[in-house]
Amino acid sequence: IWRKNSGKDLSFTADGSHKDLQKVLVGGKTVNSKYYTVEEGTVVTLKAQFLQSLELQKHTLTLVFADGEAEGTFQVGAAADDSNYHSVSSLTHNSPLYLALYRKKGR
Repeated sequence: IWRKNSGKDLSFTADGSHKDLQKVLVGGKTVNSKYYTVEEGTVVTLKAQFLQSLELQKHTLTLVFADGEAEGTFQVGAAADDSNYHSVSSLTHNSPLYLALYRKKGR
């Protein structure tokens, strides 16, 4: 759960090459690149400024690669007393087990 007003970023790790990442989607909508960073090892970090704009609910994050997609979910929750709490989630792009669950072709 990412908490409103925490001021913290939220990071996701995907098993794929950061060089092949084409775009980041939340709820099926493209996220402007000014609202996230991508590090080697395909660590995608959504910035707090962007997260703050999202509604209090579960959201789907989709990473679109040259050869497929990786998908996962995260929750945006109400502000809490413990504003330092945030989570790190993992997305798998190339693992055969997760490719069957998350990879979508034809885009």
